[in-house]
Amino acid sequence: MGTYRYEQAQTDISIRKCIEVRRAVFVEEQGVAEELEVDGLDDQCIHFLCRHTQENFNGGLTTIAPVAAGRILPRGDIAKIQRVAVLESHRKGGTGRGIMEYMLEFARKEGFGQAVLGSQVEVIGFYEKLGFVPFGNQYEEAGIQHQNMRLAL
Repeated sequence: MGTYRYEQAQTDISIRKCIEVRRAVFVEEQGVAEELEVDGLDDQCIHFLCRHTQENFNGGLTTIAPVAAGRILPRGDIAKIQRVAVLESHRKGGTGRGIMEYMLEFARKEGFGQAVLGSQVEVIGFYEKLGFVPFGNQYEEAGIQHQNMRLAL
């Protein structure tokens, strides 16, 4: 058993950890081409990381492993949420909801008026539970069907 710690990734090392989580989910698991996942916008984004903490049996030390990541691309008063990724081993336990709530709270505190995202169609319900509403037509990106969604902050 363990707990989760959500944080804004502000160092080069923690941002690299975000990209490692994204690569595991999008490139390795979902088959997205690496050149599409690494889009050259990371330096313009605000990054977020979720770490799983757990007691180590052989010495009582706490180990911390990154298990989820996401980013916000600021666009005026719009927080464009992108690259939300949760390692398969930590899905269905509230980790995705936790990182999204952390990112949305950050966006509210920073004064963004709206959050938008492009959801993979199979997880639209996840974002609807957070209050997001679909808009526009579905579209294909990186070989996966997506739906734009928005939330007033």
